[in-house]
Amino acid sequence: MKTGDILELEVGSDLAYLQLTHNHFASGEGFWYGWFCRVFSRRFSKRPTSRQLTSLTAGGEQFGCFLSDVSQLANAGNLPIPIQSQAFPICKQPTGAMPSKSCAWILWNGAEERVAYRLPRPAAALPNREIVDSAVVKQRLHDRWLPSMDVPTDCIDQITAGFDFKTYPLLSEYEDNRDQHRDIWKFLETKGLIAFELTGEPLQLSGTGPFDNSAARQWLQSLDATSGWNDVLSGLKRFQDSPQRTATDSAIALAAAGVILIAAQKPTSAEPQLRDFLKLHGPAPLDVLRLATVSLSAVLQRSGLREQWEHDERMQLWLQETSRLQLQLLALLAKMT
Repeated sequence: MKTGDILELEVGSDLAYLQLTHNHFASGEGFWYGWFCRVFSRRFSKRPTSRQLTSLTAGGEQFGCFLSDVSQLANAGNLPIPIQSQAFPICKQPTGAMPSKSCAWILWNGAEERVAYRLPRPAAALPNREIVDSAVVKQRLHDRWLPSMDVPTDCIDQITAGFDFKTYPLLSEYEDNRDQHRDIWKFLETKGLIAFELTGEPLQLSGTGPFDNSAARQWLQSLDATSGWNDVLSGLKRFQDSPQRTATDSAIALAAAGVILIAAQKPTSAEPQLRDFLKLHGPAPLDVLRLATVSLSAVLQRSGLREQWEHDERMQLWLQETSRLQLQLLALLAKMT
């Protein structure tokens, strides 16, 4: 796969097309969202000619998204990316599980996160910060979905006409200086401007491994070997969907990543709770592995679990071990793609 590739997607009896514009992994950031693509609304009864594809990609797209299963789609060629789509897309993300009048928004350009209490109208049309698969893309094409449909009217700033990403405050400015700016921090909390409020009961940390805490142990005991990878996927999605990213949610995501690595390595000895699971299942599916790499990076960068480790003298050991797990998962991902 390379920038500019045109991918073909079967939607019912028709064909729809996407164009890859940016590979977030290649941008050098600490976590991977994968390929971003432009999704075009027009559908064809048969593969279009080169001239038709050129005309299609020169126009605007219905929406853009990070796509998890690009390798599963047929390649229909490669065309230049229009000037208006060459910059890395700015994406939006509500601070709550669902957008509401009380939530704030995180604006992200692939590197920086900035905070907006309400979105100016042009920003409502920005792509969502999420990873979806081709089944979701098909459904959105069928529904004629647009990114602005996910933004309630009362979340839109009706006064501000323009949109300039750089004018919004960096989220890190508040998080990195929480003690020095406690008054500002409390103000942001009351205004709903905190993206990840780290709450929840402290975990019992028995060691620095992915299963060495009370939440991970409890989650492992509940792991149902007969449900396939569903429990692991649910643990990862629970973390991704959590606006607080609590220590418990973070620990479960880390444990899920540990299960994925163990299943790939098939060691002679493993956690007792995993033995039945390993007997029944091979390596994790690509979408589960990809979600684990994204989640693990977030656990390392900003999570309730990391915040708890910051008050523990074994912090550096935990960082080293978790970073090693992250690198091993990325190596697995590279082999699969």
